[in-house]
Amino acid sequence: MIASSLHTNPFPGIRSYEVQEDELFFGRESQVRELIGKLAETRFLAIVGSSGCGKSSLVKAGLVPSLLRKKDQQLLSDWKLHVFRPSDDPIGNLARCTAGKHLSTDRAAALLRSGPDGLIKVFVESEEATGMSALVIIDQFEELFRFKKSGTAQHSVAEAAAFVDLVLYSIQQREIPVYVVISMRTDFLDDCTEFRGLSEMINRGYYLVPRMNSEERKLAITGPVLAKGSRIAEDLVERLLRDVGDDPDQLPILQHALMRTWDYWTLNRIGDQPIGMEHYEAIGTMKEALSVHLEEIFHELSDEHSKFITEKLFKALTEVSKENRGTRRPTQLGEICTLAASKEEDVIKVIDAFRDVGRAFLMPSRSFTLEKESIIDISHESIMRVWARLKKWVEEESSSAQLYLRLSKSAELYQEGKTGLWVNPELQLAMQWREQNKPNSTWAMRYDPAFDRAIGFLDYSRKQSELEIAKKENQQKRNLKRARQSAIILGAASIVSILFLIISLNLRFKAEASRKEAIEKERLAVFERKKTDEQRKEAILQKKISEQQQQIAEQQKIITEQQRQYAVKQQVIAQEQRAVAVEQRQKADEATVEAVKAKDEADDQRKEAVTQKVIADKERIKAEESEKNTQRLRLLSIARSMAIQASQIFTTVKDDLPGLLAVQAYIFNRDNGGVPNNPDIYAALSTIVNDQVILRGHEDAVRGIA
Repeated sequence: MIASSLHTNPFPGIRSYEVQEDELFFGRESQVRELIGKLAETRFLAIVGSSGCGKSSLVKAGLVPSLLRKKDQQLLSDWKLHVFRPSDDPIGNLARCTAGKHLSTDRAAALLRSGPDGLIKVFVESEEATGMSALVIIDQFEELFRFKKSGTAQHSVAEAAAFVDLVLYSIQQREIPVYVVISMRTDFLDDCTEFRGLSEMINRGYYLVPRMNSEERKLAITGPVLAKGSRIAEDLVERLLRDVGDDPDQLPILQHALMRTWDYWTLNRIGDQPIGMEHYEAIGTMKEALSVHLEEIFHELSDEHSKFITEKLFKALTEVSKENRGTRRPTQLGEICTLAASKEEDVIKVIDAFRDVGRAFLMPSRSFTLEKESIIDISHESIMRVWARLKKWVEEESSSAQLYLRLSKSAELYQEGKTGLWVNPELQLAMQWREQNKPNSTWAMRYDPAFDRAIGFLDYSRKQSELEIAKKENQQKRNLKRARQSAIILGAASIVSILFLIISLNLRFKAEASRKEAIEKERLAVFERKKTDEQRKEAILQKKISEQQQQIAEQQKIITEQQRQYAVKQQVIAQEQRAVAVEQRQKADEATVEAVKAKDEADDQRKEAVTQKVIADKERIKAEESEKNTQRLRLLSIARSMAIQASQIFTTVKDDLPGLLAVQAYIFNRDNGGVPNNPDIYAALSTIVNDQVILRGHEDAVRGIA
């Protein structure tokens, strides 16, 4: 891949986010606010969570930048930052990260070992934290428990306890504002009870990293992409959310898959194409991306010796505890060189291949120059769970360690006179193990320092086994020599016996041959008789078969004649059926013609009925109109008669319009026999009355003019 494109990748891959990458760290904003509030209250934080849940990133890219840039009002201070890991020298590593211009590392280590207040003395003497708050971050705090169990028991236990006392005292004192933050895997909480006061302090500042919800995980995917001014397809975001699920252990693998997808998209995109599903699937998705990437690096190594160094390197950096927990084992570069029996430059070349840009599988990062004392470590435990080759190496290393421990224990018991030397097949397995793994004292120191005694026991067991084998071979040779002498004597006697045996056998064979010849002749005679009988039986059988075939032929002839007669009958029946069918078809045609005629007649009758109905409707309508006209004329006649009568009395009641109407109503009722008012008559009367009113108005007007 092109190196320039990799520098712009917003995803860190398998490693954690660093302090300077906070602008690309998304999805944990609410947790950062909670951490600052708890830190302001207790001055101590124990950030606990499962492997891969993002503890280190939460501290480095979330908490620290918020404090340094004073993003939260709860802790507004100037900070002096100290970040380190306990590894295999907790006090020494603390000294290296707190020493400064005015204080050497050796002096800082001496002050730290002077007592529980040693860390405060370092801050006072260094003069760099004057007027500032010290923020001490101990990443991978569980390494302290591994250190306690390693090395000489008395030294490691005392050193680990002194380290815890330094941390606890610095929090409790008030001379200098010291804040301590540790990150630790959840499955090591029980180990905290081994140190007085540590469990109580953890209870005060305990913070269990919560699982990211769906929206937070989505923001962790899309945020860095948008921060770089790029786009990612919605269907890919949904696919990533499904693949990562709720398992926090998958977050580093998600980050690595996104890093690889970004690199592939950078090299293969078309125009302004967003990061899509095809780019994600091309790198093997979350399921295969990490293992595929590591295998690519492994196969890029130029020679078999480099691959051998890789195997020794990763076996040295991993271990399985008694509780069957896979953990990292940071190891010095010089020790790795000894384990691999290789030159320092060859080992560094292999390490650089796995810590190059976009390949953050080993620490420290590529920006650090490696030296003999440099501590090499795997960047994340998930590598041990995902890389199939490394899982196989870890299993081989565990088996190798178990065999060595059995060998060492047997050597100890043999020295005490409680057991014997090893013999096959156990001895043979141990010799094969020694040949294949080529163990040395540096490697053995991880498990049992009595390497020379164990190898001496193995060599002595091998020599004794070889002596026993040599003794058995000599005894077998002597036994073989005696067996040969006995065989010669017995052989001579056997030859004489064989001669007599041959003669007797020869005579016996001749007699046996004569007897067999007689038996053979008798057998042939019997065979000839049987053959003759079989031929006679065959002739009789053939005669019977011939007779049966003749009978069958006659029966076939009869059946043929019957079939011919049956065929003639069938032909006659068919002709009769055809005649009947023709007659039926003619009758059907005649019935069809009659039906058509009947249908036509019915249609004519229906049309005639419709015509008659129309004529009847017209006559009925005319009659109704005639009746209405007659009624209307009668009513008009009545109205005229009433008008004449009303006119006669108009001069009498012309000034009384209501009276006039009453008279009109009276006249109408009288002449119609008290019949109720008819609307048409009433309308006619109203017209006459109105005319009279108008006439009266004209008369009044004439009188007024006069």
